[in-house]
Amino acid sequence: MSQPTLSRRSTLTRLGTLALGSGLLLAGCSAEPKERKAFIAFLQSEALGKSRRMMPGLSEKMRKELGSYAAHYDIMIRFNQAVNDKNLLKNMRELQWIRTPAQYFEKRETLKLALAEIPQAQATVQAELKKADEAKAALNQPEDLKKAYDPIYERLVSAPARLLLEMMPPMQR
Repeated sequence: MSQPTLSRRSTLTRLGTLALGSGLLLAGCSAEPKERKAFIAFLQSEALGKSRRMMPGLSEKMRKELGSYAAHYDIMIRFNQAVNDKNLLKNMRELQWIRTPAQYFEKRETLKLALAEIPQAQATVQAELKKADEAKAALNQPEDLKKAYDPIYERLVSAPARLLLEMMPPMQR
């Protein structure tokens, strides 16, 4: 009777060791370096390499290729979507085509509304920048990715936010 028990125990031990070894082997085969390399290339070619008003979105195929790094890019996308929201300075957009004092006189109600919406727009930009900065600070990025990500974040998030926040107070005068 002792022989079958020893055999079962031995078999279970071997199966457990095999399962543990397989798990460790699979954990060691991470796709992270490949995803990081693809993300750096994407940032340099798509996000930084092209001048455009809106940032390119990520297709499902690209999300799979970038893996967990797609979330790093999503921080910048969310900020840009919030700041480029059509309602943020809706009335100000209506005034951009005015060229003469008579046109300002005709649009004086729109001008009043535009001036009134600036403080809320300023608060929105500040809040979105704070969210983006906090999310960026929480990222755990390898040094090579940080060197590629930081200048792009500066160009696509920090610099536009600073510009908007500097422009809004003089617009109220």
